[in-house]
Amino acid sequence: MSSLASPVFPPELSDYTIDFLYDDTTSLRACALTCKTWLPASRYHIFNAVKLNDAQDLDNLSSLVSSNSAPGIVPYIHTLSISKPSPTSGLSHPTSRSVTQWEAFVPSALSLRLPLLDTLHIQSFLSFWQPSSFSISSYGLFSSVRSLHLANSSLRSFQELRSLLGRLPKVDELWLDNVTFGIEQMFVGQSLEMDDEGRMHSPFTSLTPLASGTSTPRGLSGTSPVYDLVSLTSLRVDANPKPMAILLGWLLLTPSIQTLRNVTFAALEAHDFDAVNTFLGVVGGSLERLSIGLKEGTDFVDLPLAFIRNLTLNALTFTSLSPTSSSSNAWIIPFFTRFAADAVNPIPLQSVTFEFSSDAAIKPASELAMPLDLPGLCKVLKATPYISRIAFHGIKSHQCGSAWKDVRRELYGWSGQVLFK
Repeated sequence: MSSLASPVFPPELSDYTIDFLYDDTTSLRACALTCKTWLPASRYHIFNAVKLNDAQDLDNLSSLVSSNSAPGIVPYIHTLSISKPSPTSGLSHPTSRSVTQWEAFVPSALSLRLPLLDTLHIQSFLSFWQPSSFSISSYGLFSSVRSLHLANSSLRSFQELRSLLGRLPKVDELWLDNVTFGIEQMFVGQSLEMDDEGRMHSPFTSLTPLASGTSTPRGLSGTSPVYDLVSLTSLRVDANPKPMAILLGWLLLTPSIQTLRNVTFAALEAHDFDAVNTFLGVVGGSLERLSIGLKEGTDFVDLPLAFIRNLTLNALTFTSLSPTSSSSNAWIIPFFTRFAADAVNPIPLQSVTFEFSSDAAIKPASELAMPLDLPGLCKVLKATPYISRIAFHGIKSHQCGSAWKDVRRELYGWSGQVLFK
């Protein structure tokens, strides 16, 4: 008499269930000890992203990836975050006494033991308080990194960032959030300019070229690693670095002008507009997604829009919009009218998103003045070729009052989507 086989729970279902516990470390550890089939999915969430806050964390991780169990753990580590604890209350930056130099040992301790590292987050890195012999470019030893996020940090000069990117040949995603540079005198007061033939003039055009056609920063010998071969596909700049013109001017001298597909500028200020306008005028032909947000107190109405002729976007997002300021929103309809009017060379824009400030979401309809002409905007967007999705984030449809009825009437028969979130 043959015995029936024991029922087997499909592993893909157990993996799917464990995925819901991605942020519950205690439960994940319990799952890892349950059975062999649950171990890979559990370890994926436990070790996928590792965060170092102090020297003790560094010692613990270094010991772990050097132990006998390392072969079963190291392949799961794809993201490394390096961040000091929050600064003392009332201070914008940590004091020199609170700064330790353990970050200087991270590259040498871990780079060879994390061969599959994909994402590197560096937060609260202050070059001025590091040993003079150490530079953030030492993190270039993590040569497998494809995504670099630098936040709340201050570097001795822009050359440090440039050197770091030169040592990370695989990086295609760069995110700078509240990063400042110690600016050399030769760059102060200079801006991006285009001549009549469309050639770029920036503070970096005067750097000495190497035989390979790239350039080397002052103070670095000709035998330094090759720089300027950065090919980014995604760039995000939050709380813009000072000055923006140096970052954008340098990127225009790299292969990134041909490879960039997604660009996000958040918290732009009026003095950044010319540099951003020039930058988008050059790279706009390759972009697929663009997101622009302004710092509080800065109006979109002042944003130069000459780059509109060069854009080939699929998705366009405007963030930090004011739901109650007529002056801030006056530019919107004329802006998109230019899209609709260009019938000869239509821009293949498929999705448009407007993100309003968070305070709009909590205001009742009776308190929310709606200066934006939603029906008029939808009429223009409906006439723009290719557009199939319009999204308003931060405003609910019931907050639009009678304008929502006009929107529905204006878009009657249109096959696209209108979303309020």
